[in-house]
Amino acid sequence: MKRLTILLLALMVPAAALAQDPGPMLVNEKVMGSASELPYPVAQMTPSDIDQYNIGLRNGITRAFQSHGKTIAADDITIQSQIMPYGSRSIVRSTVITRVSGTYQLVFMGIVGSNLVGVFCTAARPFEASGNDCERQLKQTFGEGGQ
Repeated sequence: MKRLTILLLALMVPAAALAQDPGPMLVNEKVMGSASELPYPVAQMTPSDIDQYNIGLRNGITRAFQSHGKTIAADDITIQSQIMPYGSRSIVRSTVITRVSGTYQLVFMGIVGSNLVGVFCTAARPFEASGNDCERQLKQTFGEGGQ
């Protein structure tokens, strides 16, 4: 029970923290694979699909740390994902908190043409993808939309 309470507290980010400048932000776009790898459109993903997506995202983060010679436990990564509308399409928005590195990340995944594409926005403190490089990259990758 204590572990669950800690996990839930880690997911709750105070609104005041979002108002602060997150500091330097790293923004990347990456082709994650072919759109044909998804059995159906993002908008039709089920809660079970989102759980599987979260597992894949966590495994990818773990591998990225390992490729830099660092070990990270799965418990040190908190991921919360949801499907959200973005213009005329749906994308998956994930909030990732990595306690070991002290990073906060927003990850957006969607279909662009025939590709499954991810936009990764990383900073030291919580932020929203609004009025910053993250929002600009979302618009460049997924077109005009808005959150």
